[in-house]
Amino acid sequence: MTSLIRDGISLHLSKGYPECAIYGDARVQQGMKTPSFFVGMGESRQKPLPNGMLSLRQIVEVVYFPEHHGELSESLNVGLEVAAFLGKLRLPDGTLIRGTNCRAVMQDGAVHIQAVYELRLRATLEHGIMEELIQQTMI
Repeated sequence: MTSLIRDGISLHLSKGYPECAIYGDARVQQGMKTPSFFVGMGESRQKPLPNGMLSLRQIVEVVYFPEHHGELSESLNVGLEVAAFLGKLRLPDGTLIRGTNCRAVMQDGAVHIQAVYELRLRATLEHGIMEELIQQTMI
């Protein structure tokens, strides 16, 4: 499920900001292209629920690196736009999920955008990957 969230964010960013490079799992080496985004999956918590369900809480952080460090107003606008779409994220399979606690913070010339996703899943695990999304906060 966490990979579906990351993929949904990356797809939206590539459509909305085609001029930006998007980084994810791989470490970003020196010489990173700007403007760019880094999509990071933060803390993930799982809690068993009755009837074979599982509660998943996933924190996501998207970092925007502007082309020029002095463009604070442009960077903050991008941060606010990304925070807004993280609040209503469409996954690659078409499912809509709601992000909570969405925020954008300027730090060291980059914008850090965070959101929290809380989902209820069927607790079926196959090779460590959660299979099916059952119930969630729908838009």
